[in-house]
Amino acid sequence: MHGTFNGVELRQILWRKIVGTTSSFRVLDGGAKLEAQLRVGSQALLILSDEIIEGRIANVREDVQRGYEVTIEVPDGK
Repeated sequence: MHGTFNGVELRQILWRKIVGTTSSFRVLDGGAKLEAQLRVGSQALLILSDEIIEGRIANVREDVQRGYEVTIEVPDGK
C-alpha cells in the first residue's frame, strides 16, 4: 500500500487498522522526513488511494527491523 503522511511519501505501508476512534498503520521506512513528523500530539494527515485520515498522533512505536507503527486519534471517529 502507498500513500502520504503529512506530505511525506510512504511506499511501504504494511497494514492499516481502525479500532474505535483510532486508526493505526505500520510503515517500513520513511527516512528522516518521516521521523521529523512523528511527534505525539501533533497533527496527522494520512492520505491513501481510497481514504483520508485526519487527526492527531496518539502513539508512535519504532522498531529498527519493522519500521514505525503510528496511531492517529480521529475526532468523532471520522
